[in-house]
Amino acid sequence: MNLGLGMGGVVGGLIATTRHPASFTVLFLLDAATFLVFIAVLATLHEPRIREDEHAADSSGYRAVLRDRNFVWLLALNVLFVAVGYEVFALLPPFAKNYAGVSERWVGTMWLANTLLIVLIQLPVSKALEGRRRMRALALMSLLFAAAALIVLGGGIWLTGTAAALVFVGATLVFGLGEVLQGPTQAPLVADLAPDHLRGRYFALGSMSWSAGSILGPAIGGPLLGWHPLAVWPLAAAISVLAAAGCIALERRLPERVRRSPPDELLPEAEQVARPSPGYT
Repeated sequence: MNLGLGMGGVVGGLIATTRHPASFTVLFLLDAATFLVFIAVLATLHEPRIREDEHAADSSGYRAVLRDRNFVWLLALNVLFVAVGYEVFALLPPFAKNYAGVSERWVGTMWLANTLLIVLIQLPVSKALEGRRRMRALALMSLLFAAAALIVLGGGIWLTGTAAALVFVGATLVFGLGEVLQGPTQAPLVADLAPDHLRGRYFALGSMSWSAGSILGPAIGGPLLGWHPLAVWPLAAAISVLAAAGCIALERRLPERVRRSPPDELLPEAEQVARPSPGYT
């Protein structure tokens, strides 16, 4: 997922340019083609049959999920992570170009640096997080998002052109450090909080929190960027710090068994069958 976000920024920066408006048409057509490829992949997948007892067990519905206050708290935090982290940083290209005079090529370079960092460190970071406290990892992620936002703010205030672009590259690298902390923690935590018969609904609401954040971030950040571009970044940093505090507070409420990422140990065969690989996008 993080790799896809970074590659989108790279491709967009390399293809689209205001000097050639038709390049945006090329970019949109390429974007549409990727969805057609995704449809072709989906056509090859087959859903497993659901046993009758699974239908019966699933009848408790979303009310049972929403009664899990720890999970609801985690959903709210994820909305903040996405809205303030991922979606606010989606505003970096127009801010960089229109406010700091950064070219489209430099915008592509920002996300190229971000993507390369993710490719290089995602797996080592995931390995390093084994046995570590999950909510502290998410709190660190939020603090890195805050630091990246403040770096953008400093670059926008004091620099323009290439100098500003280099600072923004540094900000996307700090942002990337935060991104790689979420994958090994967020989705596995959702899986561990979910009872077996409600796991699908837990994942459904977890995915919905990403959608909610994706709507909320641009809905607030876009108008704010138009009103006062420099106001976006300190606000994003402040909310990220608040989210980090929320992570620490939630950790005290979580059951001990889910607080840490599991170490790299072989599970009993029965448990491997009962608990499918966690993950959602």
